[in-house]
Amino acid sequence: MEDTLENGYGPKEGSVRLEPEVLWRPPEEGPRRRGLVRIAELCGNPACRCEDLRILAYEIDERLESVESGPEGCVFQHKTVADLAGAPFADNVVEVLGNLEDGATFVQNLETLSEDERRLLGWLQDSIDRTTLESWQRSWRALKDDLPAEGEETDADSWRARDWRDWDESEPILWSDIDPGEYRVCMHVDGRPFVVDEIHWLEEAENGQEVTLTFDELLPMEDLVDVGQVTVDVGSLSLVQTRCGPDQHDLLLRLWAAYQKRYGSELLAAHARRFREEIRPEIRRLARTPRRRTAKVGRNEPCPCGSGKKYKRCCGR
Repeated sequence: MEDTLENGYGPKEGSVRLEPEVLWRPPEEGPRRRGLVRIAELCGNPACRCEDLRILAYEIDERLESVESGPEGCVFQHKTVADLAGAPFADNVVEVLGNLEDGATFVQNLETLSEDERRLLGWLQDSIDRTTLESWQRSWRALKDDLPAEGEETDADSWRARDWRDWDESEPILWSDIDPGEYRVCMHVDGRPFVVDEIHWLEEAENGQEVTLTFDELLPMEDLVDVGQVTVDVGSLSLVQTRCGPDQHDLLLRLWAAYQKRYGSELLAAHARRFREEIRPEIRRLARTPRRRTAKVGRNEPCPCGSGKKYKRCCGR
């Protein structure tokens, strides 16, 4: 015998709700396996370019038969009527706001969440990975009629167009400047979002290859608050140096531990290898490229911009 429960979390006006996703947690102690239903909402206005994101999470357990979207929220179907009583999602729901750039999420009145709500929030934030974001971004582009043309170039090689001739080898190079189109790393600790960037150098380390990670807390209005930096040996992931204020050291180490747990060594190793084998040699080559001389334009000659005016009356002013 079956029954349904419909909650009151309907979609916001003007938004498009994606299909509910059921995500099960690894087996834990307890009588039933638990998980969450994750539902994302995107701005449905084709003319609007905002990348705002609303996500709902409901705690579930193995008594759930199925779930689907309804006009006033989600419709949960149970295996039996008896399972409907005391179902965890009857009152354990978390709503967060975020953005599609990196999956950073924000919770209003975070400090007022119950222990169960904080646990569910952690599950939700842990579930937002690169694959999830790319899927949501594809849905966003389809809504905005902004699908890339076949063979369209990305930002992965935009660094080649930069003028590197006056670059000092001791100056840092941010990975976000090398590949601005790549997914920005974002993690959540204690329900708060933190973004991570990498610093590479043309100057090579004496022992192995070192990379510095910068950690900044992301505030709701896109403001960044510096937490600190860790310099690590890419091969061993051992800490070489930390830089932060005395009151931020424990948080910085927790962020570094969270980064290792989520990404391991694969992401850093891939970036370090590309920087060592492709980017560093090419930047050094570009740094030696002589500046091109451009022909001097006379003040009374036609302006090279094509306006039809004399140079002195146009770009030569």
